Amino acid sequence: MTLIKGNRTVFGILGLPRTGTTLLNNILNSYDNSFCISEPHWANILNPGSVRVDNVNIDCSKNNKIYENIDSIVDGKKYLIGGVKETFREHQMESSNFVLNSLYVDIIIGIFREPVSGFNGWLRTNWRGYYINHNNYIKSYLSLFNTLKNHNKKTVFLQYEKICNEGVDYINNKFKDIGIELPIIEGIKKTNYIFGDPSANSGGKIKKPNMNNNNINKDIQNHIENNLTPVYKSF
Repeated sequence: MTLIKGNRTVFGILGLPRTGTTLLNNILNSYDNSFCISEPHWANILNPGSVRVDNVNIDCSKNNKIYENIDSIVDGKKYLIGGVKETFREHQMESSNFVLNSLYVDIIIGIFREPVSGFNGWLRTNWRGYYINHNNYIKSYLSLFNTLKNHNKKTVFLQYEKICNEGVDYINNKFKDIGIELPIIEGIKKTNYIFGDPSANSGGKIKKPNMNNNNINKDIQNHIENNLTPVYKSF
């Protein structure tokens, strides 16, 4: 068995779309005494009762009870840590607010991507409307950062690129302050969640980050970098 060591912890993961939340979600699901449920609140908002919990026996049918139910099974024995990841959308905060406002959450983990690559990730999807406007991206990035920075819960800030390049060693370095230690793993377990990047859900080795920014013109790149790179480099 591959077991996480440390303090009993109920957590929440928040990040913008396409910034590594699924990768971190599935890393934490690769340990026998840990679980992370992928976007259960958002799934219930879109289609009530559609949540997939993979191998965890937990009732996620009611959004206002999910964290209470998680807290009841994170007993420090079978499960040392457990939580959910939700995608942060500053124009639709309902699912994120379940993480931010829950009395059962001990730690919030914020994950951020190198700013220009993050926006390029949005453009590589088939999303339109809100998601192709770089000003909306900048607004969302800053909103997530400021929300977490000013929140009253203990928060850990992670960089997606460092997770990809340094793996569990980087996560452990950032988790020292919350008393959690992850053993080194050979690969990520495959999961069956509705949401998230298919390559991250397929399991296997942690892949290097895609730093291709060819979809963005230079003026927009400069605008994003000027507004967001100082934030990204601050943690």
